[in-house]
Amino acid sequence: MLFKRTSIPLVVIMVSVAIFAAGCFNKSAKDTNAVPANIGIIDMAKAVQAHPRYNELLSQKQELNTLVAQGQAQAKQQAAVAATPQLSASSIQDSAALNAALEQEFKEKMTAKQSELHQKLSVKAEALRQQLTDQMNAYTAELDKEYQPQIFNLQLKLKTVQLKKEEMEALQTEIEKLQQTRHEMLTLKEKQLAEQMDAAMAPEQAAVEQQLADFSKQLNSQLAEKAAVKGAEISSRNQAGISALTTSTADNGLRELEQKAGLKRQEIAALEQTIIQDVRDKAAKVAAERQLDSVITNVQVNITAVDITEAVIAEFKK
Repeated sequence: MLFKRTSIPLVVIMVSVAIFAAGCFNKSAKDTNAVPANIGIIDMAKAVQAHPRYNELLSQKQELNTLVAQGQAQAKQQAAVAATPQLSASSIQDSAALNAALEQEFKEKMTAKQSELHQKLSVKAEALRQQLTDQMNAYTAELDKEYQPQIFNLQLKLKTVQLKKEEMEALQTEIEKLQQTRHEMLTLKEKQLAEQMDAAMAPEQAAVEQQLADFSKQLNSQLAEKAAVKGAEISSRNQAGISALTTSTADNGLRELEQKAGLKRQEIAALEQTIIQDVRDKAAKVAAERQLDSVITNVQVNITAVDITEAVIAEFKK
């Protein structure tokens, strides 16, 4: 399930791991009677493929496939010329362990950075949401001062005064018209404040995304340097028994390819996470606009729900 609407839907800004809801007010102009839950569904695979950065993801995966193929070819060549196959296999195992450790370090540091930035954005979003909520409450109070006395007087007259059928129908129509006008004004105000929230937070979200991208590049550079140092140590320990200069060169080339492939996997994982989170953000926005209580992915049973896939895809084109 993508999300569950709370009693006061909050615009929560999360980069890569966060949901950014468009609606931020739960006070409805209508009477608060219990209603059935509104459920939406989304085809995540289709939405992901429609994302503006999906082609970039495909390109990066193709680059990874190329690196893997080159590494496999070079590994075969190295195995053919190695004087001691056992030492060659040990070197490969050490390099694989190093890549796994670097990949884990990348994930942990990226997660920590995302959490740090998300916390800052959440604080800003909550402060702004409270300001807009206060504005909505004040606006509602103003409308109530104007419309509630009129509605109350008409309802009182309808109940206490002996009226003809035509007069009663006229009074009831007037009451409904006042209620509808009040409802429309509140709905318009809610939409204006939601748009104001989106406009205010969009630059903040974009800035954080750029910070994450810069941090990812810097971290990859640091880990590449670390991999080079550790790789040299591994190579030094495994030089015994390998006499040919071409074999040593092949070791370095294979290790370099393995390191590049490892870093490329990290970039792909980060981009996939960003795309999926963006789909979730857009789904949350569409759900808030359509007043859905929850959005479900990968539906396996036949349920009555609103398919918001195309609406989410349309958000990418704005």
